[in-house]
Amino acid sequence: MTLAETIYSKTLIQQKEGVASLTDVLLSDNTQKEAQQNYLSALVDVMKADLELKKVSGNILNTK
Repeated sequence: MTLAETIYSKTLIQQKEGVASLTDVLLSDNTQKEAQQNYLSALVDVMKADLELKKVSGNILNTK
């Protein structure tokens, strides 16, 4: 995620200097958003796995 943010900010600078196109900016913005979504999805997966581990080890009650 940090890499995507760095690339996006550098692409913005390059676009202001006339080196990068608007397409480059949009692509790096898309990549940054995708990285953020992947990060959030990974966090949710970790929380699910932690909850499942607690459930099977008897550290929480099954409410079904």
